[in-house]
Amino acid sequence: SSHRRIDIVLPNGARARDAVFSQDDKFVYAFVDSTGENEIWRFPLQGNGKPEQLSKDGQFHRLAIYPSPDGKYLAHTDKRGRLWLLELASKQNVVIDDAGKIGMGTHDEVVWSVDSKTIALTRANSTMGRNQIGLFDLASKQVNFVTTDKFDSESPVFSSDGKWMYFLSNRNF
Repeated sequence: SSHRRIDIVLPNGARARDAVFSQDDKFVYAFVDSTGENEIWRFPLQGNGKPEQLSKDGQFHRLAIYPSPDGKYLAHTDKRGRLWLLELASKQNVVIDDAGKIGMGTHDEVVWSVDSKTIALTRANSTMGRNQIGLFDLASKQVNFVTTDKFDSESPVFSSDGKWMYFLSNRNF
């Protein structure tokens, strides 16, 4: 068989969850609770080398990890409704969208553009409670919502050339 099992070594007494592969399939990223908080760790996929803790600010339950296509960033969400961006080289971890601060819950979807310059996010952005699609531009560090709250919008996806973003919009009530 061409399949093989590799054990990832966790710190003593720790549990890991919600693992995802890096874009180059050399690492696995996961939330690990060894410090009592949900921190992001990087594990070498081949089982050799030491695991590395990448974050130190997991005060709230983290929900999902989204690696960038260029391998430089991890977007991740938490239960408090925040979308974070962790730069892997510097380990700088910053909130880039705070839906919880304005009472809008959590992010339903997070999707990277193929060039890793834009993140499409799906969440409510008004009291209507319907999902809208916002685009976070890494250069300007701004989120701009590109759909209206009149219709539920979801499932953003970028074209392979990065020039277009497609999405679904529920127009029947």
